[in-house]
Amino acid sequence: MSQQFLANGAARATASAPMASRQSTSLSSVRYAAPWARTLLALSIGLMGLSAQAQTTPPSDATTLAPVVVSATGYPQPLSSALPSVSVITREQIEESGAQNLTTLLQQVAGVQVTSNGGPGQSGNVYLRGFGGPDVLVLLDGVPINAQDSTGTAYLNNFTTDQIQRIEVIRGNVSAIYGSGAIGGVVLISTREGSKTPRASVSVSAGSRNTATVSANASGEVGNTALQAGISRYTTQGISAINPAQLANANPNANGYRNTTMNGSIVQTLSPGQSLGLRAFRSVGRASYDSYGSYASPTDTNLSSTTQDLYQLFSDNQISASWQSHLSASQQSTTNTAQNFSAYPYSGTYRTRVQQLLWRNVVLLGGGWTATGGLEVQRQSIASISGSIPAKERNAEAVFVGLNGAFSGNALQLNLRHDAMDGYSGQNTGYLGYGRELGGGFKAI
Repeated sequence: MSQQFLANGAARATASAPMASRQSTSLSSVRYAAPWARTLLALSIGLMGLSAQAQTTPPSDATTLAPVVVSATGYPQPLSSALPSVSVITREQIEESGAQNLTTLLQQVAGVQVTSNGGPGQSGNVYLRGFGGPDVLVLLDGVPINAQDSTGTAYLNNFTTDQIQRIEVIRGNVSAIYGSGAIGGVVLISTREGSKTPRASVSVSAGSRNTATVSANASGEVGNTALQAGISRYTTQGISAINPAQLANANPNANGYRNTTMNGSIVQTLSPGQSLGLRAFRSVGRASYDSYGSYASPTDTNLSSTTQDLYQLFSDNQISASWQSHLSASQQSTTNTAQNFSAYPYSGTYRTRVQQLLWRNVVLLGGGWTATGGLEVQRQSIASISGSIPAKERNAEAVFVGLNGAFSGNALQLNLRHDAMDGYSGQNTGYLGYGRELGGGFKAI
């Protein structure tokens, strides 16, 4: 297909494509989630963009593989076989897009609407098929990053693209797979991956308004240990968030933004089919913004910061030739701080956190059929670190099963899920998907 970002519709071609604000003080009503390099660096400087990039050259025998998705069923499958409507953004497409943050990147995907409450670093939401906020689940390496308050904000403006490997977007209700937070769909973000071949890359770019980006990544294997590390830094002077000609009390200074993102992973292969890994991610963004209203002054200075952390311990185990198991324990937190330096100064810090234990199993049944099943336990919390808002906490548990297969040109997917949460009665959800091969590389779903 010719689209840069492949999107599935009611009928689609299955042939391979060239590229595959103010916070609420209460927890949201219902939301759960399922679920040293040897390389030659080439430096090129362009006067137009004042950019420099250094990357390893792919192996000469590299071949283009058909796009693979994980989000549609919970296990890898060809994009052409997925029944939910899925788009995939690969690392190559991210680089070609020129997008500096996830908000800009997702705006290029068909069927995705993104809103922003300002420039880089400000809050925003992604909308899928009319749903947004707490009804669109955003996962970072399988862990929900939506704020656990009533807004469900994912702070996508705070995510630079340098440390992102790929993104999958599901449009439509898949709550039977991921929980009630996925009524509108799912955005699955995967951080940079390691490689068996030692590899390193360095990228430097600069633009107007003192905008600059510097990033570096390296990965490789030492014996049975795979290592990966990356860091990126983005800064911009920006412009004044409020035009003083329209609001006389606004500070005319430029409102800049800076972000530092780091990620790393280590995976130890214990034996064939058995591995244990540790993954960490941290993004820190700081932005300046203007005050307005009767209490504002042209000399006011306002600063906001958003810190997003993810720590994950995981194990992948091939229990038998037909049974693969994944177990992970994760913690994700988002901390927001707002500071006002004026005649009426204030400072506040607000944090939401998700601690998740996930056990997912995939069993090959034979004849083209695959079964999935597992358990998920979450502890969700919100707290005002400055003490102005009482801390709140709740537990959520889920059990889920699925069946996926094909027969005589027909494709079928069935998912069932039961969720329970403190303060709410248990709820059951189901998903039934059907597809029919039409011939000529097309499928009706």
